[in-house]
Amino acid sequence: MAEQVINQQFRKSPEFIQTYSFTELLTGLGIEVFNCMNNTDSTGAIYSIIDSTVTPYSSCSEFMEGATLASANFEKVFDNDWDSSTFNSNKILRGKSFFQFSHFLYRGNVENALTKGTDYYIVLKLYSVDALNNETLIGTVQSPTYSNLSNALNYETPINETLTMEIAKIKINNGNKLRLTVEGWVKQTDSAVYSDWWIGVGNDPSNTSSAHITSSGRTTTKLEFTLPFMIPN
Repeated sequence: MAEQVINQQFRKSPEFIQTYSFTELLTGLGIEVFNCMNNTDSTGAIYSIIDSTVTPYSSCSEFMEGATLASANFEKVFDNDWDSSTFNSNKILRGKSFFQFSHFLYRGNVENALTKGTDYYIVLKLYSVDALNNETLIGTVQSPTYSNLSNALNYETPINETLTMEIAKIKINNGNKLRLTVEGWVKQTDSAVYSDWWIGVGNDPSNTSSAHITSSGRTTTKLEFTLPFMIPN
């Protein structure tokens, strides 16, 4: 019997082929890399999670926010969210996620020029968010606590951070998006007048020098993380 030839116009187009490394095939996990960035349009600042293959044409600088402390306890001085686009298929996460970024401490308060001691740490929380903005926690991780002696209007040297988040098996449904929440917690260790303390976090995917974080040496201006997606059988 002669081989049947399908007319060109009726041939099925080739399907997208996803390639994986030997390590990914061995572990059954496909590792994807994401970056956080801020951008500004007519509505104001937009904080987004983007694919690491996308590089902005210009620097996005860093994110910096703070507050004046009111007590001798740890207080949350900022809480910011970065959101991804919605997923167009179901995904399952499981394994270790690695977060790499740089951060720094800034002390304001010009009315009291005395040196002040402080402790601070950063908390990262990753969520799956549905169309109604309901959050399901994927995982959380906290940095070590860092101590400083700071003068008024002083920027401390940026610190390189690598944190590991353990992710139990969790499904991200079609139509959901990712949300990374970053919190900064500060405690002033000297009494008397409480200062305003700010924490800055790099979130520039192009990894260019910003106002207070440079990309020289091992310092990064990126807020970058990996996600382990289970490879379909």
